[in-house]
Amino acid sequence: MPDAAPKRAGELSAQFRLEVGATQNESVDDALRRIEASLDEFSSLEHCPADLAFKLHLIIEELALNAMTYGGAESVQITITAEAEAVTVEISDDGDAFDPLNDAPEPDLDAALEDRAVGGLGIHLVRTLTDDLSYRWDGERNYLTLVTRQAE
Repeated sequence: MPDAAPKRAGELSAQFRLEVGATQNESVDDALRRIEASLDEFSSLEHCPADLAFKLHLIIEELALNAMTYGGAESVQITITAEAEAVTVEISDDGDAFDPLNDAPEPDLDAALEDRAVGGLGIHLVRTLTDDLSYRWDGERNYLTLVTRQAE
């Protein structure tokens, strides 16, 4: 049986939830492997367009890795909701309070690679790949919500 044609965002109908990290008794590497496998499964089951699946992988892996590696998060929760014309991703973590939209350094994109300061490039990439991005802290967890709209 041939694979079904990729769906447009408006045809996607699933909600995906995943929790990774030390609270799940896994290392950062194990958590990233589980994120990748889970996103592959979600993308396959939902027949996500290849460009959307690529964006989801890149964004979620980058943000989860940063939360666990730099933010001290032991738990990262990922929720993907596909509806109408957009896919919304919420990533929350129990790490240190950090608003990457306001607190991450701006990367010097014109500097030679070896001269660039560490930090800021990941959130720059996330901003580039999303249509809307917001952050909130509820006193216990960081919440980063992003929206990717699909072209007609």
